[in-house]
Amino acid sequence: MMTHYTDSYLAPNAHFGLYSNLLESIMHYIHADLAPIILDPERDNLVDRTELMVATSLACDASLNLGHDGENASHQLAHAVGAIYDTTHGSALSIIYRAWLEYICENNIPRFARMAEKVWGVEPDPTNERAVAYEGINRLINWFVSLGLPVKFSDAGLSPTDEEIEFMAEQAARVFGTGYIGKIRKLYKDDIVQIYKNSL
Repeated sequence: MMTHYTDSYLAPNAHFGLYSNLLESIMHYIHADLAPIILDPERDNLVDRTELMVATSLACDASLNLGHDGENASHQLAHAVGAIYDTTHGSALSIIYRAWLEYICENNIPRFARMAEKVWGVEPDPTNERAVAYEGINRLINWFVSLGLPVKFSDAGLSPTDEEIEFMAEQAARVFGTGYIGKIRKLYKDDIVQIYKNSL
């Protein structure tokens, strides 16, 4: 769910308007308020689980994607992993997410820095937006870890061979018939291979 929102937010043509603000609010609410309640047996309740279901629906129906062309690469990377290893979609995403975000971050530092500040509570630093952006990535991945998700292949007990990585990269790159995936940065087969290797 969080990756769907993050991918929508990282649209290359997005401006910081209504939909960006809605996405920031929902992402912050999920990790800061909703998840801690649901993960606590003492506070878990039907009302908050209902809100979780609403948040899940909004994440998947693209209604908050209006006005900007959401990213598509992470899910294609994850689909190829799931096809080979039969991992759940969420686990496949968490495995490749850091490597993917770090691979594309330099192509839109201001957007990543804004997400770090508004969603993950990183202190703004106009003199070093890059550091802010990467700290936001760190906090997102640390949140995955706190949920018990694998954040690299080895966390899931997986050791892809070079041949498997090549095959997954080929499958991911060809899914749209263009030879690449991604919006912020076009990812060709060699880029995808590197992202998988960075996820080992």
